Amino acid sequence: MTHEEVKILLNDYFDEKLSIEVNTEIQVHLSECADCSQYLFSLQDLMKKADRLPRNIKPTKDLWNDIFVALSDIKAESIKQKEELDIIEAKQLSEESEEERKKREVRVKAEKLLEWERKKAVLRKKIKKSSFMYSLIGLISILILFLIYNIFFSRAESWDVKKLRAGSSNYSEAFAKLAEDEMLETNSITHLQVNIPKVGNLFLDPDTKIQRLKSNDVRLLKGTILAMKNGAKEFLSIEVPGAEIKDYYLGGQFKVTFINENTSFLEVIDGWAAVNKDNLESLVLPNHFCIIKADSGVGLPYRNGSSKEFVDAINDYCFTNPANEESLISILTKADLSNSVTLWNLMKRVTRKQRDMVVYTIFGLLGDPPAGVTDDGLKTLDSEMLKKLIEEIEVKI
Repeated sequence: MTHEEVKILLNDYFDEKLSIEVNTEIQVHLSECADCSQYLFSLQDLMKKADRLPRNIKPTKDLWNDIFVALSDIKAESIKQKEELDIIEAKQLSEESEEERKKREVRVKAEKLLEWERKKAVLRKKIKKSSFMYSLIGLISILILFLIYNIFFSRAESWDVKKLRAGSSNYSEAFAKLAEDEMLETNSITHLQVNIPKVGNLFLDPDTKIQRLKSNDVRLLKGTILAMKNGAKEFLSIEVPGAEIKDYYLGGQFKVTFINENTSFLEVIDGWAAVNKDNLESLVLPNHFCIIKADSGVGLPYRNGSSKEFVDAINDYCFTNPANEESLISILTKADLSNSVTLWNLMKRVTRKQRDMVVYTIFGLLGDPPAGVTDDGLKTLDSEMLKKLIEEIEVKI
């Protein structure tokens, strides 16, 4: 790797974005090149100085605008460097002769074929061993028993459904039973109560439709449901288009509204709820809302009573201009202490460099972090530190 190529890739090397092979080549170059080593040392020294900045000072609004301008300049320089690297690679490829290209393709194909033959030889050798055959027979037997259990023995008991008198939750009458995979729907005037054993009650508003899935899982197809889980011993899961809403702790109350095929709305009244989509989990605490869109993901949870400007900034960042840096800065400058849950969830969605700004803002609002929570731990999304911080936030808001 040439000196110019290493110089272009040093920023990505510092941010740990490169592969192991490229990192190794750069490390070899750094051991021989004083200029590149000095540049890398300057980056590391800058980050150390930033980490020593006081946490309990809330940044001014003008600060983020200046940072945004600086980030824009860095982004433009990064694009320029990438273009230069692309030109170098294109030049190298254009200088490769047709004969060399064919030889390279034949070599790659031969290596893949040889690797496949090695895997087949290893597999044939394992199959011939008696221990492998016994293990295979045992695995097949377990699968057969599992299927038999699920078909004949795992059907859960039906849920009791009661019809409620309008305007009164004290009067009800038996209405139906709800088994797995069955639908339940209310008309324009009917209110229904579904008793879920070991979980609690599910209340269906008029013009609401649900489907009971396996275990304690429900799919909302239209309308509004209210989950009340006082004394729950098992968790509840509600599926909406594009996401799954689950209990984070046992118990609590939350309301879910199906607005249309693309949009749903969650309101947590008591307890904690987790919204999961594509392995990204958002925590929604009491007195908080969350918008869910099937085509563009889960919005950031926000507190009831948040300013319209703050909510607009959240929706712009999540749905209109996803991950836009200007929208991110707008969220940070408009946030106050009551919006700390939003900022906590925001940490999981930004880049490593942007996470520094979010952490700095959170500590500016909360003051000193809880015992055992550090800047570096939050920047790397340490699960234990994130949990301690969100518990501290719940107390302070």
